[in-house]
Amino acid sequence: MKVLMMSLFLLLSFQIVNGQDKIITIERDTVLCQIVSVSPASIHYEQKSEYYPGEVRRYYIPTKQVLEYVWNDQWHEIDPNILSNSQMSTLDSPWVIGVQVGGASLLASSARNENALINIGLPKAQASDYYKRLKQGWSFNGDVHYLLSDYFGLGAKYSFFTSSVQSNFLIKTDDYFPDYASIEMKEKLYIHYVGPSVIFQQWLDEDHDFQLTETVSGGYVHYRDEMRMHAVANALAESNTWGINAGLSADYYPASWLSIGLQAGFMYVNLNPANVSIQETMLTGGSTSGTTPIFDFKDKTYHDFSRIDYLLSIRFHF
Repeated sequence: MKVLMMSLFLLLSFQIVNGQDKIITIERDTVLCQIVSVSPASIHYEQKSEYYPGEVRRYYIPTKQVLEYVWNDQWHEIDPNILSNSQMSTLDSPWVIGVQVGGASLLASSARNENALINIGLPKAQASDYYKRLKQGWSFNGDVHYLLSDYFGLGAKYSFFTSSVQSNFLIKTDDYFPDYASIEMKEKLYIHYVGPSVIFQQWLDEDHDFQLTETVSGGYVHYRDEMRMHAVANALAESNTWGINAGLSADYYPASWLSIGLQAGFMYVNLNPANVSIQETMLTGGSTSGTTPIFDFKDKTYHDFSRIDYLLSIRFHF
């Protein structure tokens, strides 16, 4: 009976060891592991942690440091010709698709537009609060990059910002009598961006769990601002220009194909007043004569719509 138990134990041990993947380095060291993927550039594998029982850690080793390996009970030798071949630049997951969602804040002063509201009878505090809320909005971003190396890639980026505000104001209509009118005011702001992009990546740890990612892009911007003053006027301003978009994120990899992180972004947009199309319709009397324009783009000052983004980032790697 003891002989039978010992034989079963040895057989089971042999199968476990025999089923274990191995990596033989050029220094003749043997790494017992579970191989996850193999490419001309590197071999990715997993091992149980020595310090945290039950935890599996992920590692990789460059192919140029490997002599041979055993994967699924099959021996594989590394072809020396591959190491000097251009295929070494091929990555396991060259495509990176990212989606980022979060809040955003416009940075420029709104004093000029606040004065326009004050001139039509709004109190200064209400005009300031109105544009303070309009400058806080939502940002939605998407990008696709192809990695040319472990740390650099090319692609394209799209970004969308929107904000809206709605308020009711009491406007004094007569300088000599206490006559007031209730005005409902709505405004929606949209800024679209699209352009080519460059991505940079740097690992923060040897286990490849944490990474810094930077993107830099320059491209086309479409600006649209819709405003309605109930029973008084409607207005629309549109423009096309160029802008710069940059982002920095700290990412964590819960899986080799997925990273989740926090991203800070910056968008630079400056509108040339000569390129802004404005349509205003006065609903009382049908004429803008003697009124203060809702949009004031008629001076030679550029209008800054730059912003900062604070986003949740999700990227897929394949």
